[in-house]
Amino acid sequence: MSLFASPSSSSVASASIPRRQLWSALTASSSRALSTTPSRQAKPRRNTGKNPFDLAPWEAFQHDDVPTLGHEVLNRGRELLRYARTVEHELPNLEKLRQPYNPPPSSSVLTFRSMHYQGAPHPANRKSVLTVSLPDLYAHSLFTSLPDDSTRIRTLRKLLHLAGPRWNPGKGPMAEPLRLDGKYGEDVTVRGEIKISCEKFPTERQNMKWCSDVFDEMIKEAQRLDDGIADLPIDVRHALSRETKKAHHGRRRQATIADWPASWATPVKASQGEGTS
Repeated sequence: MSLFASPSSSSVASASIPRRQLWSALTASSSRALSTTPSRQAKPRRNTGKNPFDLAPWEAFQHDDVPTLGHEVLNRGRELLRYARTVEHELPNLEKLRQPYNPPPSSSVLTFRSMHYQGAPHPANRKSVLTVSLPDLYAHSLFTSLPDDSTRIRTLRKLLHLAGPRWNPGKGPMAEPLRLDGKYGEDVTVRGEIKISCEKFPTERQNMKWCSDVFDEMIKEAQRLDDGIADLPIDVRHALSRETKKAHHGRRRQATIADWPASWATPVKASQGEGTS
């Protein structure tokens, strides 16, 4: 029996094919199925698809549409129309939520400042800044309830020591403020403000609470006068440095002949003076 012959009667024609020809045909078909050509020698495939960014098949402009700048003008008009419709139909509904403005009482000396970008998310939205005016704080019941003027001055001096560079004395000569010798009361220079800021927490309320708690701790610590900190001179170097930086950014006045020192003037001889007269 032949090796490639089939016992069925339907394969009699295939049995008549010589064995050598059949084997060569099988090996040729297997070599075509598994190609041994290296990838670098293979020919690249042809890209029969069309490039969507090709400008060649585009038709010429027939001036039947508005150009790009015209579309921008139309979009701007649509945006203004949308705002006008919002003002016309939505603002009357907001009048129901209107509340009268009540200014803070005179006993409130804390001022909080925050930034908002019309509802848009921004990293600066969570920042909160606490500002305390020293003249208002000095007239508050926290200081007026102290026994005497000396205690008030010492308490305020210690508060300035605790504030450090967060105290801004404002404009004016940087003399030693809040002196301990001499008269007290109206003659004492109480000026400037204390500023505390925070942005370490994710929400604005948390940062406001942190600033308020820190200021409460500063007031509580400033009322302890048994450590002698109030007797130390107040450091105003941060204010001097701030004023120096502002002066460098401004335009300086040019020197003129009036600024020439009189000691540098050249003496005029008597003979020269008589010849010129």
